[in-house]
Amino acid sequence: MLQALIVALIYWALILLYRFGANGMADRPIFVGPVVGFVLGDITTGVLIGASLEVIYLGVVNVGGATSTDTLYATCMAVALSIMTGIPQEAAITLGIALGY
Repeated sequence: MLQALIVALIYWALILLYRFGANGMADRPIFVGPVVGFVLGDITTGVLIGASLEVIYLGVVNVGGATSTDTLYATCMAVALSIMTGIPQEAAITLGIALGY
């Protein structure tokens, strides 16, 4: 339960970082994956899932007021699911993409 609360706080902190312009990369999976992996104690899984999701979301651009997906949420959930439950990384990435929409 404590780990889920920590992941929620990381998500909240990174949203604030992204919204207020302190870090324009704060919502990209290549940045979020290692951060969540580091906090949960498995940085290798965080890097691998973050890199995989970055390739998937590489061409996603929000035009105007339309938002297509929440890459920050998808990455947080994929890394947390993989590390905390032990499911394979491929399954965690699939679930993360589904949760991010």
